[in-house]
Amino acid sequence: MRPGFFCGDAGPAPPPPPPARPHAPQQQQPQPPSPAAQLADVLDLCRGPTDERRLVGLLLATKLLPALAAGAGGGDDAGTAGTDAAAATAPLRAVCDAVGLEFMERLMLPLSQPDGGGVEVSCVCVRARSVCARAVD
Repeated sequence: MRPGFFCGDAGPAPPPPPPARPHAPQQQQPQPPSPAAQLADVLDLCRGPTDERRLVGLLLATKLLPALAAGAGGGDDAGTAGTDAAAATAPLRAVCDAVGLEFMERLMLPLSQPDGGGVEVSCVCVRARSVCARAVD
């Protein structure tokens, strides 16, 4: 047996922690992208090569467009009412132009069931209609 093992003599004490640096640079929190950068990303998705990317772009646009419209409609000046309305609808027009009318029309069509012979409205069709309705509001 080692001498002092049961007496609490465990050997040398651990080294003290290093002193804190008084002027340590703080890590900066990443800034969220600006609304213009977010809109550019959404438009890239809406112009995407696949229907899935376009649908994702439309879904993200439903979250982004109200925030952009709220930011653009801040003026109470009677002389700027027309320009505020144009600024508020410009992102919506850009999204609609990026997606294209053909894709929007295809989203509105219900999917047909091969074994039933009838046409049923699918959940994708219902969601697409709600996306289109929200874009029109």
